[in-house]
Amino acid sequence: MRTEEGFAGQEHNTNPVARLRRALALKDGDIQIFILEANRAINTALRRLFPEIPGEGADREKALSGKIEERLRRDLTRLRLLRNSIEHDDYMPDEGDRDVTIGTLKKVLLLAGDDEIGKSRTAGEESARGDRATSKATSRKQRDWRAFQEAAKAHFERIFSVTLLAEAPLTLPDGQTHRFDFASRDGSILIECKSYTWTSGGNAPSAKLNQAKTDALALAATKATRKILVFEDDLHPVNGASLALLFARRNERWLQDVEVWRSLNGRFERIRNPAGR
Repeated sequence: MRTEEGFAGQEHNTNPVARLRRALALKDGDIQIFILEANRAINTALRRLFPEIPGEGADREKALSGKIEERLRRDLTRLRLLRNSIEHDDYMPDEGDRDVTIGTLKKVLLLAGDDEIGKSRTAGEESARGDRATSKATSRKQRDWRAFQEAAKAHFERIFSVTLLAEAPLTLPDGQTHRFDFASRDGSILIECKSYTWTSGGNAPSAKLNQAKTDALALAATKATRKILVFEDDLHPVNGASLALLFARRNERWLQDVEVWRSLNGRFERIRNPAGR
């Protein structure tokens, strides 16, 4: 079982920005240690930034609603679950988990008033605008994600013989509210839709797949009887590998009773069927 070491005992004499930066400096090292130290640094920073909020973990995340952006709140939940898996199950995180941890540390640094992070973010946003313009001009395919969502809605309404509601809010067991792409009126069917492609360099879009993992965790936390994550699939431009199948294989541990479906050339099929279904 991995435990948090390294910065213990320094919490009370280190300012939040310095503490967060020391954790961020570990980003290229042992991934378990990095994530554990990031959790400690973030917890310390949040206690300093929001002293009026008592408690830890899920209780604090719930109380932070409206005080921080919703995506950051979800990332905090993700890091807490990662920490628990590392400490109690000796789970080995993947590179996507490292990326999420880095991003969350940087967001909390911004909250803590780190000017250097703010400046680098501004410069990065300017660069990203140029990258997006280039990408748009050279993309190998354009996706109409709204059309995919409508096709998915029509497909599942047909096979389940139900009416699906769009952008359906549901309170999760930890008190957070998640809006699912589609839900049946009684909440027994919940669906999240993802339309991703391989990058122009032939790599998996790690940040997007991490968001899919976060949404899969939200699905798994519900009491719905059918929990569905459906991809508009994309095949690798060189080897023909399925992006949806890659996600399902890499995240088997996290998916629990979540079904994974894909749409390829307009045809929907289930590619992961939870045990017992």
